[in-house]
Amino acid sequence: MKKSISEVMGEPDTGEPLPGSPAAQEQEAIAADPLAEEQGTEAEQVNYEKIVLAASEILYDEKSSRGVTKMLKAGDDPARSIANVTVMIMTQLDEKSGGTIPEEVILPAATEVIELVAELGVAQKIFEVDEAMVNRAAQLMVVSMADEYNVEMEDIQGMMAGVDPTKFEPMRKQQDGYANPQPMEQEPV
Repeated sequence: MKKSISEVMGEPDTGEPLPGSPAAQEQEAIAADPLAEEQGTEAEQVNYEKIVLAASEILYDEKSSRGVTKMLKAGDDPARSIANVTVMIMTQLDEKSGGTIPEEVILPAATEVIELVAELGVAQKIFEVDEAMVNRAAQLMVVSMADEYNVEMEDIQGMMAGVDPTKFEPMRKQQDGYANPQPMEQEPV
């Protein structure tokens, strides 16, 4: 049976990484920046950036941009059109990669692509976009991608169950607000 370095050195094994080791540096970075853990590994970040760049190239390529613009103009529901274009782009990129896009990168990249598609729609003067529309497009995109990749809704709900409830509840309330907008109160004149 192999011994840990701590055991060999006669020190208690605390389960903590050795000071100065890459693992210790990562823990220090996460402690200094709580969002660092959510940002993922360097490899995930590189993959994310590659996907977003490839999607940008599709969106702003002269030939494919015309097709995307037609798709955005064709729908009556801008949020659904944004979601559909995003799913189409992500599916094309996944097929081009031979299905090698890491699962942990697909949804974060697709969320960024939604914003790029929405910006294109605004730039082409097809529609105006607000936060509620982008969030609705994201919801539609998740459902559509779940269908595309044969992911069961229970699996998506299971992933959501893993979210810290203190973070999930404000997100849920915000989403409810998008689904059921309340009339704005007007100040007396």
